[in-house]
Amino acid sequence: EELNLDRLAALVGGNVEQQRQIVNNFFETLPGTLREIHAAWDAHDADKLVFWAHRFKSSSAAVGADALAQMCQAIEDFSR
Repeated sequence: EELNLDRLAALVGGNVEQQRQIVNNFFETLPGTLREIHAAWDAHDADKLVFWAHRFKSSSAAVGADALAQMCQAIEDFSR
């Protein structure tokens, strides 16, 4: 999936350095976030699953990863 960088540019007023920092942060935190989601799933902890899916949905949407944000929404909906 491609990132919708236009959305990110609008979010930060076109500041390229801020865009770079946000995208880098997204990819740096990705492994830890996925571990938390998997751990919550394995533990059958719906509250944590909703928390982490919501958080990941927000960061995914911010960088324009629309399909990923939609999957996170589905996880949230399933866990409620």
